[in-house]
Amino acid sequence: MARFPVPLLLLTSRLKTTAITLLAGITFSSSTHAAEVINADICIYGGTSGGVAAAVQASRMGKKAVILEPGKHLGGMTAGGLSAVDIGDPRTVGGIAREYFTRLVASYGKTLAWDQPFVSKGGGPATGGAYSIEPHIAEKVFTDMAKEANVPVHFSARLASAKKDGARLTELTMEDGTVVRAKMFIDATYEGDLMARAKVSYTLMREGNAKYGETYNGIHYTEKYQPRTNHLKPGPTGRVPGGQGVWDRDLPLDPYVSPGEPRSGLLPLLNAGTPGNPGEPAPGVQAYCFRLCLTTAKDRIPITAPEGYDAKRYELVARFIEGCLAMGDDMDLRWFSKHDALPNDKWDFNTATFGGNMPGASWEWPEASYDRRTQIAKEHELYHRGLLYFLATDSRVPAKVRDDMKRFGLPKDEFQDNGGWPHQLYIREARRMVSDLVLTEHYTFGREVAPHSVGLGSYGTDTHEIRRIVKDGVVIREGKTAIGRDGAPPYPIGYGAIVPKQAECENLFVTFALSASHTAFSSIRMEPVFMISSQSAATAASYAIDDKVPVQKVDQAKLRTQLLKDKQIIEWKEKKVQADLDTPAAPKKSTKAETKPASTPTAAPTTEPKGPDHVDTLAAKLKPTRKVAYKHVVNRDLMLHVFEPEGFKSTDKRPCYIVIHGGGWRGGQASRMYPFADHFAKLGMVGISVEYRLLGKEPANTVFDCVKDGRSAVRYVRAHASEFGIDPDKIVVSGGSAGGHVAVSTALFDDVNEEGEGTSVSSTPNALILLFPVIDTSAQGYGNAKIGEKWKQLSPVDRVKPGVPPTITFHGTGDTVTPFAGAKRFHEEMLKAGNRSELIIHEGGAHGYLMRTAPLYDECMAKSDAFLRSLSLIK
Repeated sequence: MARFPVPLLLLTSRLKTTAITLLAGITFSSSTHAAEVINADICIYGGTSGGVAAAVQASRMGKKAVILEPGKHLGGMTAGGLSAVDIGDPRTVGGIAREYFTRLVASYGKTLAWDQPFVSKGGGPATGGAYSIEPHIAEKVFTDMAKEANVPVHFSARLASAKKDGARLTELTMEDGTVVRAKMFIDATYEGDLMARAKVSYTLMREGNAKYGETYNGIHYTEKYQPRTNHLKPGPTGRVPGGQGVWDRDLPLDPYVSPGEPRSGLLPLLNAGTPGNPGEPAPGVQAYCFRLCLTTAKDRIPITAPEGYDAKRYELVARFIEGCLAMGDDMDLRWFSKHDALPNDKWDFNTATFGGNMPGASWEWPEASYDRRTQIAKEHELYHRGLLYFLATDSRVPAKVRDDMKRFGLPKDEFQDNGGWPHQLYIREARRMVSDLVLTEHYTFGREVAPHSVGLGSYGTDTHEIRRIVKDGVVIREGKTAIGRDGAPPYPIGYGAIVPKQAECENLFVTFALSASHTAFSSIRMEPVFMISSQSAATAASYAIDDKVPVQKVDQAKLRTQLLKDKQIIEWKEKKVQADLDTPAAPKKSTKAETKPASTPTAAPTTEPKGPDHVDTLAAKLKPTRKVAYKHVVNRDLMLHVFEPEGFKSTDKRPCYIVIHGGGWRGGQASRMYPFADHFAKLGMVGISVEYRLLGKEPANTVFDCVKDGRSAVRYVRAHASEFGIDPDKIVVSGGSAGGHVAVSTALFDDVNEEGEGTSVSSTPNALILLFPVIDTSAQGYGNAKIGEKWKQLSPVDRVKPGVPPTITFHGTGDTVTPFAGAKRFHEEMLKAGNRSELIIHEGGAHGYLMRTAPLYDECMAKSDAFLRSLSLIK
């Protein structure tokens, strides 16, 4: 395993320590006089969004609470520049978090539709909609909530030491000598500072995939570099139909001062060292940045050249521009920052491929002193100011970008004690506690359910790059993942993840730097979840005091009752909202169906979905007749979920319909395809929905194993036809998305079989029904990185041959997950090979369109029925 020291990043020279002064005019207490002793029931260290939520809840539970904040402001990132808040599904936000956002938007005369799911349309409630925040308004709401709860706040409270009596924290001492004694403590810092002082186990490592059987942990990059250049025609928000934006372009850039000459040294902003092997353990935390609030107002503060500005520092940015222009990009400011509109002519500026992030510069922060953190924050500020100035003034920047950048400046009414610049660096990840329960991607992807829920998470797996490093002569963004959660529903945050091991500390909660793997944390880390878990921690702390028990022994039934009474949302009662989708997208309102080789289009109605997809509503009402194990893997059986038709007898010889669920080969459940199996059972077939191995379920699983299982399932059904009451020569195989890939594989990939499994029984079905399938696994399709070098062996469009059974394929032209071009080419290759193929085209349809509404689903079923009748497979 490669070793990684704190990365060498070519920065400006170290800056002298800047003293932190107190916020003028604040009415709260401040730690300015030595030897003060503060007594409380519950001490909250960190005046972040979570810290305020915890303090308010503690007060409402009748406890004396105190907030210690090492900085000068309340609200953390939510009031410190994170103005377009990442929420995930709004329906998961309850309690004080919901109360905060409701009060926030009420100041603008708005209300929030909490019962509506988040739908990505190139914006939405989490990006630029009702959750958009002016920082000073956010801070005022937090301040008001703390005051109303009579919670004293002590600013500039830098923690010097923590005293314990056995496994109990007893008092904290600040750098100025102030002593705080309490019965319970809550660490609501982003860094886990109190946790560390309390000598609770934590990690700064990316654990690697092997430790918890994960897929995205440890070193992460595509071994064969793949540029991200599919964003040539963004819409007005900068997004393409699939939701991604031009700010996330990735081009093969030369990393050397003299292009092509490693001896000339690395350009600024690059990390030295070797990439290491994907999946192996490695140190490093996500890149930090400032989330800027900029304005176009006439009285804006101009962005001038920062101290020590040198345009050469941004040579890599200039090369990025050259690459984009060479591809024909009509560049504007969106290429360098996703920016969302805020009230009053302000904008939230997020990062980009070359935005505010400084990969590698964040590594030192978690363990650094407060003074050193001040220096690191200043280094990020100088870099970011310099980038904005470069974009506004450098001749290598297109005029359109320069003019766009010049429109913006810092607002005079924000961060007034810091010249309009945010006071909070965006700490995306720092220390993470290691407790008895460690949340992993198995929990966030819905494969396992954490016990004793204290709140729900719902955001995707979103990890910003950890190193900007060189591999094979080009720059790669090591550590970056933005992969969603394979359509899994909101997931519980287990109580065990916010409390330490009892032997280490029995009166401490940790609500941001909680116990989670690197991968899981990249979903959990969102501000609303932080507020939710912190409120729950304060409730539990109050009960621990009342019942005189360690936090690990709090009565969970009593806690649950109180959380529900306080309107916390701790369980998800709905089926998956976007269960099968690798990238959620809303369906279009115009629909056109076309069957090839016929050429006459027919119209079909569609409506916008509200709530769960139509298939999920149907699936919730269905149960299979029985389940049959068809294969044993590792320590579990893979099951066939069987739907038998009315009047079924085992002596029948009925046609059989086998359906395979999607989910990017990583997620999804057989139960989601119950409506399809049930539909054909009602037409006299035996319907079967198939379980198969998923990537990450067992550490060694690959896409090849998914394919092997699909082929094994068909062989098993055919070999046991008499037991299933079916005709072995009348088998139809169907599947959606990645399940469509597994389905078509049963007919194509004769060279991919389970070792030791006989092949005398054919896995080739008698017909195929493919729903928006993964059909092209090249870099232009889907799944190339998941499969690796052998992608072509599993690319259906590249392996069409004569003798493939009759096939009908349903696909939307607006599908940016499994691109329509692949389905079109597959159809053409099928016809060339002399096979029967029909392609049903849904004009503008996004990935999974036919799952969403009754009209689209019914249209698909009707066309599938007609197709099978033409083959005499149903009457």
